[in-house]
Amino acid sequence: MKRPILIILIGLLLALGIGLYLFISCYRLTPPAVPADWLTYTNREAGFTLRFPKGTKVCYPMGEGTECRATKTNISDKDLAVFHLEPAETVYLDINYLKNALGMSAVDYAKRSVRWIKADKTSNAVISQEQETTFAGQPAYSFVTANVFEQRGGAYDNNGDFIDDPAFYDKPGEGYLIARPHKIIYFDHGGYLFRVWYPADDAAGEAIVNSLAFIKP
Repeated sequence: MKRPILIILIGLLLALGIGLYLFISCYRLTPPAVPADWLTYTNREAGFTLRFPKGTKVCYPMGEGTECRATKTNISDKDLAVFHLEPAETVYLDINYLKNALGMSAVDYAKRSVRWIKADKTSNAVISQEQETTFAGQPAYSFVTANVFEQRGGAYDNNGDFIDDPAFYDKPGEGYLIARPHKIIYFDHGGYLFRVWYPADDAAGEAIVNSLAFIKP
């Protein structure tokens, strides 16, 4: 009689452990609820919305630079690129999207770019936490970069589309110095290649990013 009781106890412990693991996993993957008083940014060109706190500084391209101002109302502007996160205005959240003319997915492009950056011993980028994942329901690739953000193997053509470019295989096609580690996420949607980045340790930035949702056609 002892052996069946032992088997039952082991089975119950396994079931309890699996249930606890699934509960914790679901809890971690569920983004926190967006506060009701947050504003909405709507981008109809790329077909998505984003929520953000009142007073967030929103930056618009203005000639060679940008103009940033605190926002108190809902906005809709295809040129919106950057949200400055307080208190440090050098830390920001950027959502970049371009027509994907690479001949490969955003995930494959991001993996290739990271591979080339890590192989370059002269690069100051320190990349970690690379993983294939999902974002807003789309296949995605994310990683964390410190010191500098670099992007390789892609360029913009005359139409503004993002294309494969051998000229930037061995050197950055785009690069920025960053004061804090940033999380980078690449994914495709509606023919666009999206690149999202924000401070990896910034809860407000993460909440804004997690609120991104695509508009149903």
